[in-house]
Amino acid sequence: MSPTSSSPSSPPSRRHSTPPRRPENSIPLPDVATLDATRARKREREHRRARRVADLPDLSDLPDLSEADLADLGIADVSPSRSRSTCRRRLSFSKVSKVSKVSKMSSDDDDEWRPNLLCLFGLTPFAAWYAVTGSFVSLVVIVNGVLFHLFFPRSSLVRRYDVACNACFALWINLSVMNSIVALFTLVGAASHVLNAALLTNGKMKNAVHVVAVQMPLCVALCASGF
Repeated sequence: MSPTSSSPSSPPSRRHSTPPRRPENSIPLPDVATLDATRARKREREHRRARRVADLPDLSDLPDLSEADLADLGIADVSPSRSRSTCRRRLSFSKVSKVSKVSKMSSDDDDEWRPNLLCLFGLTPFAAWYAVTGSFVSLVVIVNGVLFHLFFPRSSLVRRYDVACNACFALWINLSVMNSIVALFTLVGAASHVLNAALLTNGKMKNAVHVVAVQMPLCVALCASGF
């Protein structure tokens, strides 16, 4: 036997297995708690989305608006060719609320009679001037104003008649007196009427501007003219 074989046999040494090194730019894997929280948030978002879709009103309740009105509201992409479910998904809450408000306003305008009390109050200076001087122009302005603001506040025909009468009176008075003050207040009233009709959409604000910037300057021009 060789000398080396007399030594007791030593057990083989075990190497400790080391995990492979991860690259420095690799993304760490999320743990189980993070995955569960992510799934829970996703389920909650789906539940909220389902509740929002269920709360949307039916498209049959929407008013019959033209393409221009739908474009102003930002929902011009809703067309009859689309299915009802597709339209419900594409309509947002703000757009639906706008359409509902337009529908309510249109129904109010068509069905309800609402006299314009503020503009009726703006006729009191003309009534006072008629009571003092017996002015024929003031009488016609009062009759036309009561006819439009009290009895037919929604009639565009009566409104055009009132505006045409006032324009004819303004032209007649200015050509008769040829006064700079009368012309100045007439221009102020006419410009305010045009701008008020073109720029303002709020009903109460429009009526207030009509009384202060249209009726009052025209009344001052009428008093300065002596008619």
